[in-house]
Amino acid sequence: MYKEDYTKAARASHQRVLDQATEKIKEDHPELEVETLLDEGRPADVIVETAKNEDVDLVVMGSRGMGGVKGWILGSTSRSVVDSCTKPVLIVK
Repeated sequence: MYKEDYTKAARASHQRVLDQATEKIKEDHPELEVETLLDEGRPADVIVETAKNEDVDLVVMGSRGMGGVKGWILGSTSRSVVDSCTKPVLIVK
C-alpha cells in the first residue's frame, strides 16, 4: 500500500511540474504546438518508442554530460536516444 501511495503522489507531482512547464512554453511561444506525455520505463527506450509510435518531427532533449567516457559529451540517456532513434534528435546543452 505504501509503495502504491508513493507512486501515485510522485506521478501527481511530476504531472504538476510538466503542466507548469507546458503553460510557460505556451505563454512564451504561443505559435508552438506542445504535446506532453508522462510515462514510465527506461527513459531512452520510452523516448525512442514514443517518437516512433507518435510519428514526431523532432526529439528535443537536454544533455547532462554525466557518467563515464561516453557521458563526457552527452548523458547516457541522450546518447542512447541519438544512437537508436530513427527521428531527428536535437540535444540542448
